[in-house]
Amino acid sequence: MNFLDANAVPIDIFTSEQDFAPYRVSLPDVALNNLVPPKKPTTAMLKYFELTDEQNLKFADIANPRRLNEIIWFSVRGEKSPMPEIVSLPAFDLLTAGVRAEEEEEDNADE
Repeated sequence: MNFLDANAVPIDIFTSEQDFAPYRVSLPDVALNNLVPPKKPTTAMLKYFELTDEQNLKFADIANPRRLNEIIWFSVRGEKSPMPEIVSLPAFDLLTAGVRAEEEEEDNADE
């Protein structure tokens, strides 16, 4: 448990008597045109439609994660907000400098 869990107010939802009242379902409000692309998609939309079609989504973890992030970023933020570039921490680069060099040497030795 973390600090928030340890200091949270207990939820008092249980009673000593059973409640047999039927549950009433409330369905979410979804626009009917939610999954329909616009009649005149922009060039950027067409690009991301094609990128989506290129992804292998039939099995887990086969699609390109960078491309999926780009597609999701565009769908949420639009074309006016470019996706941030990947950032690496200098400390991480220093810690893994020797490991990466050794892996590259082993790969070159195999050739």
